[in-house]
Amino acid sequence: MPRVKNPLTFFTALFLFAVIALIRFYHPIQNIISWDTFGYYLYLPANFIYHDPGLRDLSWVNHLIDTYHPTSSLYQLYSGTNGALVIKYPAGFALMYSPFFFLAHFLAPMLGFPADGLSAPYQNILTLGAMIYTLVGLLLLRKLLLMFFNDRLSALIIFLVVAGTNYLQMASDTSLLTHNLLFGLYAFTLLITIKWHQSQKTGLAFLLGLAVGLSTMIRPTDGLIILIPLLWGIYDLSSFRYKINLLKMHFRQLGILILGLLLMGLPQLLYWKYSTGQFFFYSYQNPGEGLDFLNPHTINFLFSFRKGWLLYTPLMGFALWGLYPFFVKNKQAFTAITVFLLFYIYIVSCWSCWWYPGTLGQRPMVETYPVLALPFGYFLKYIDEKGLKIRISIGCFLFVFLSFNLFQTWQFSQKIIHPERMTKAYYYSVFGKLSVDENDKKLLLVERPGNENEFLTDSSGYKRRVIYYEDFEKSPASDPKRICDSLSVSGKYSIRIDPENCFSPSFSIPYKELTTAYYAWVRIRLNVYPFDDPKECQGLLVISFEHKGASYKYKAVDISEPVFKTRSGLWNKLSVDFITPEVRSKDDILKVYFWLRGKKPILIDDLSITVFDKPEQ
Repeated sequence: MPRVKNPLTFFTALFLFAVIALIRFYHPIQNIISWDTFGYYLYLPANFIYHDPGLRDLSWVNHLIDTYHPTSSLYQLYSGTNGALVIKYPAGFALMYSPFFFLAHFLAPMLGFPADGLSAPYQNILTLGAMIYTLVGLLLLRKLLLMFFNDRLSALIIFLVVAGTNYLQMASDTSLLTHNLLFGLYAFTLLITIKWHQSQKTGLAFLLGLAVGLSTMIRPTDGLIILIPLLWGIYDLSSFRYKINLLKMHFRQLGILILGLLLMGLPQLLYWKYSTGQFFFYSYQNPGEGLDFLNPHTINFLFSFRKGWLLYTPLMGFALWGLYPFFVKNKQAFTAITVFLLFYIYIVSCWSCWWYPGTLGQRPMVETYPVLALPFGYFLKYIDEKGLKIRISIGCFLFVFLSFNLFQTWQFSQKIIHPERMTKAYYYSVFGKLSVDENDKKLLLVERPGNENEFLTDSSGYKRRVIYYEDFEKSPASDPKRICDSLSVSGKYSIRIDPENCFSPSFSIPYKELTTAYYAWVRIRLNVYPFDDPKECQGLLVISFEHKGASYKYKAVDISEPVFKTRSGLWNKLSVDFITPEVRSKDDILKVYFWLRGKKPILIDDLSITVFDKPEQ
């Protein structure tokens, strides 16, 4: 066999890959194409199996959901034009996994499985694809590090980055999320950036454009990686002038880079044009989530007990420390990497769902580890030049943080660390534990049930406040046509809801006035008097949360639901519970009203709204 150059890094990467592969093998993930991954993946079966890129016929999608249960709702889709639906996520993930999809589609009928896009061959072969991309990413990281450090130090960095961070959990214990793909793409982008600045070859410029375009196609925020090649080599005024002159000299190659970027983005633009009539379309239309640039969650993103990056991955604190020796030793790369990290951390922490559910720690940081590996390496070199006591002290910290990550990765796999609902009290309660009990679980953030299961069964410990009561006794003067003075529950009047006036007066209150707590239960009580069969009335009690006028949690309860036992010709008392969502802004509005969809009139009376909250949470 030919001798391997820099064998320590090579075998370290192979060893770590083997560990990840063994974890995957002995603890396989059932239904790996599910939830967000199902949305990223839908492009492939929609185009190449069902020939329905606009998802105009949802029968095949519903069949897949009924058969394989990849999701509980189609939150991955939004309305387009002419009956088309738009996939929320960009197409880069599907593009990268397309070779494995086609292989699975070829083999499925030969192996006796349905060629439907989600049967076992698709699940298993896409898992194989994820493992191949994991290996490629580790080898690209190895190649990058060897451009800066020797074999021994590079091997140590690879080992610590994989085993000492949440990369290990992401690579071995999650579904096919995008971050491991981007890990390899980031390493590749850095490699091509360095090589282009060494030789200015046209092919490298084109590859750089493809890499940046593909990163953007996988997750749009990862298009920020373009900052690294743009700022590479700039550290003062003279180096800035040199970079401008270099770009002027190779202006044509800048066009080649842009061409590569556009070519990679072309499939997405054509898809949006087909489904929406527009080349550019903002597909993240859920008003409950989005980038709030003036309301970042950076401190929580970095340090909170719920999902703080540096709390759950403290080893990366040394990488940030390494920016100082990185500046001293390698000014050419310092500005590009530092500016990228500052912008990236700020942008991803502006996302309203800043805790990025489903994984250990902050998953958006995983793709940045090839970037952070460079200052981390300079930190280790910096410490290696210090005295024995400092080297031993830092070595102990590295060992502790490495062990800490491995143990917490195991805790996460055992569901001791929760992927979304961690609190300070729960964190300390389970710290170092091998199991949890029900008393521990009570310390987690509240688990929000689905709309159909919202019942406050135990109100002990909650502070109760009636925030609204309307008996319609003051309404006759303001709206005499809608007032009924012959039937009421209390007082003299009730209000009539009919097809000409199908909405009741609504009640609205901002979240910041509703409660100061993390969440609250809202109980709405209402008396209704249907003159005819309640099913024909189609009367709905509507509760919703709105962000800038758009609803993101909506609950419409029909008075004819069996739980209410509503009868015609009588007053019926309804009670509905509603738990507040993860609000995007404390200015978001709770709105409550009654809506008549049918043609049979209804009387309503005595509407009350009560809040149950725990201000200490």
